[in-house]
Amino acid sequence: MRQSPEKELDIFELELAVKWAHAASLMDANTEVSYLFALSETALKEKLERLKSASPDTDPLTLEELREMDGEPVWISYFAGGPNVCMLVDAKHDVFRDAHGGFAVFENLGRTWIAYRRKPEEGTT
Repeated sequence: MRQSPEKELDIFELELAVKWAHAASLMDANTEVSYLFALSETALKEKLERLKSASPDTDPLTLEELREMDGEPVWISYFAGGPNVCMLVDAKHDVFRDAHGGFAVFENLGRTWIAYRRKPEEGTT
């Protein structure tokens, strides 16, 4: 699979490239080409780890996690629909507050809304 220079590899493509480079490096351990494949494998693994660590955390937050995030922003996705809303955690009062005076109470977690660390992609919640 040939990639254009402007397209970044995604996680799946990088994992395949790492496996291919590893297999190629094992073909003949005494050749310069195998050494280059081994270097490529190492570089690809490093890029893969960076990409994985930079990927958004898409798991919903638990009540315990939310209570440890006082003052931090979270994204609220309401089950009834509408846009995702960024709110600040107010752990002292067990609520989230937005800039327009709106709020969501912790006790409704999983009933009417769900919270995320990062903005979820539209249509994935």
